[in-house]
Amino acid sequence: MCKKIAVIFPGMGYHSDKPLLYYGKKVLMSLGYEIHVMDYGEIPMGKENMEKAFQIAYKAVIPQLKELFDDSSCKSIETDKTISSLSCDFSNQKIVFLSKSIGTILALKSASELSIPAAQILTTPVTKTLPLLSVSDKTILFHGTCDPYMENEPLRDICKKLSLPLYEFESANHSIELHDDLVKTTEYIHEITKIYTEFLTTL
Repeated sequence: MCKKIAVIFPGMGYHSDKPLLYYGKKVLMSLGYEIHVMDYGEIPMGKENMEKAFQIAYKAVIPQLKELFDDSSCKSIETDKTISSLSCDFSNQKIVFLSKSIGTILALKSASELSIPAAQILTTPVTKTLPLLSVSDKTILFHGTCDPYMENEPLRDICKKLSLPLYEFESANHSIELHDDLVKTTEYIHEITKIYTEFLTTL
């Protein structure tokens, strides 16, 4: 029987019970996934502290992922880097990484570093997410067009180049919300939840 594992990578100050991740978890649970939320420990807040926050969070995330995927079929392969990759038989597992903001960097980098074949749901990616993107039929992205953490054109360009599905939400901020329009915000969340479901049922 295929084991289903979902790993949640929160944002800076955006925990897993906020809408983009909360409803993602709900969909994943309804499809039989085990939910595991990454704990970054204490990280600094603010756009100016993103690099420092990433470094702290990444050091926290790697051991958690190794423990999560550590079983008799796995072994670590030492590389010339400070982090070892995993050599595992993932053939009987479905793995999904659901991430937000800085979590999108952590999700992509850790999957690459540890050779985890995870489907990626990337919500509100940031500038440093872009170099980590690659061609994949198991990656989708969500973006608000008024997100101060990501310019529209660079994200559109790389998604077009890599043929990655990008779902954009007009005038939405870094949480894919509109401060002055609650009804529209809930419509966006409803649409995103439907896309989550459609994407996950194709895996």
